[in-house]
Amino acid sequence: MGELRFKEGVVLFSPMPPAGQAILDALTKVAGTLAFDLVVTSGTDGLHSGSNDPHHSGNAYDVRSHDLVNKQDILMAVMEELGQPSPGSGGYVTAKFFGWLEQTGTDNEHFHFQLRRGQVYP
Repeated sequence: MGELRFKEGVVLFSPMPPAGQAILDALTKVAGTLAFDLVVTSGTDGLHSGSNDPHHSGNAYDVRSHDLVNKQDILMAVMEELGQPSPGSGGYVTAKFFGWLEQTGTDNEHFHFQLRRGQVYP
């Protein structure tokens, strides 16, 4: 059984809005069913795409994907915890959330989960 872990160093989670908590809850549940850990690599910390990036408000988190084999299955499992996913914009969308495998095949490849722009959670 796997666990939700956090990269060595600093991963910040302030502020922690309800959508951010929902993402962490979904990651925790999926990690608990896996035979390996999921590792959060970025919360509200780090460099992101400008001041309106959802990371800064606690509405987006990144998860390490490099060592994982069934990446699409993991992505789908997390999104199923966040609603009823359907394919969209290169990943999966639910009524409130969006998740995808970002920068696939690069050194910076990772899962990205966020509250959809324009949505309020719950």
